[in-house]
Formats: sequence, structure tokens, C-alpha cells
Amino acid sequence: MPNRLSTFKGQFKGGTRPNRFEVSLPFPNGGVNTVLCRAASLPSSDITPIPVGFRGRILKVPGDRVYAPWTFTVIDEGGAGGVWQKLHNWSNLINNHATNNYGALDQNDATNFPDWTVKHLANDGSNPIKTMTLKHCWPSSVGPVELNAGVTDQLVEFSCTVEYEHFELQATNSGGGNQGFDANGNGIPDSIEL
Repeated sequence: MPNRLSTFKGQFKGGTRPNRFEVSLPFPNGGVNTVLCRAASLPSSDITPIPVGFRGRILKVPGDRVYAPWTFTVIDEGGAGGVWQKLHNWSNLINNHATNNYGALDQNDATNFPDWTVKHLANDGSNPIKTMTLKHCWPSSVGPVELNAGVTDQLVEFSCTVEYEHFELQATNSGGGNQGFDANGNGIPDSIEL
């Protein structure tokens, strides 16, 4: 970190904004929706350590990579074509409560467990600077739609938690801010499969 303000100002490229993002969710039998999300994130992954004891000391060896469930918040559109209804329909296809039938969807059919995309956009909102593709998604929790007769100045929204196998990250150097590349364009590879 530079210790002079002038050095910092010369290195600072403006950063990026957390409110510039786009989420695309393909649904089984329902096309692709670019969803009106109020909040989302690029999910985390952790490599869990395996502690190995040796003569009173602990050696930490890298273990399995674990992908955290992904949660996002959606502004409800309402109606039969809304995201909340589509997520519930999908959950019903995965495990129907009335028939207790698991497996109505073929696990090997990519259209049943599609890839979802989260894009972090440049400051002008035009180009993605990071694109994360969540592979083989399915909803594990569809949150409630909270109703309240006393609320007059809010939109209805709900949260959803998604499980996925892994993610793939693609970073680009388009748009404002330093996206992890140096002046020669060296840095983050174009695509990383994780």
C-alpha cells in the first residue's frame, strides 16, 4: 500500500460499484430470465484444511474445495410467470410433496439443472468485468413473500438459496477501474474453471 496520497491517487483507477450487476436464471421448461435482483453476490469457495499432527505441531494440508450455497434477493413480479412461482414449480419437480416422488427431473439433463450466471458490470453498466457461472443449479430454499398491511413504501421481495456443483469465473478488462490486470494486461487469466 502506498504511503503517500499522490502515489495512491496515481494508482487508484476508480474501483467498481456493488450496485452494477445482472443475474440470468434459466428455468426448466421456462426459458431464461434476467431477474430483477435487489441483492446478489459472487459466491465464495473454501479449501478446508486437513490438520496433520506431528510431534506436537500441526501441519495444515489443503483438503477438499467447498462451494458455499448462493443466496440472492429478488423483487417479486407477481403472477404465474413470476420468479417466485417458477422457483416453487421447479422445487415441486425436484420433489413433489403430494407423491413424495424424487427424481422427476433427469439429473443428467442440463436443462433440468441449468447453469446460472452472475455478472459484475463496469461502472457505466455496459460491460461485464467479472462473470461467474454457477454449474448445475437447483433451488434448495425459496424464501417467503412477506405481506404487511401497514407497509406502503416498499416493494415485495424474497430470497432464494441455490445449490450448485462448482463455479467458473471469467474476468475481463473492459469498463472502468482496475480489474486485476497490470498496465501490460497481465494478471487474471481469461477463464478459470474452479
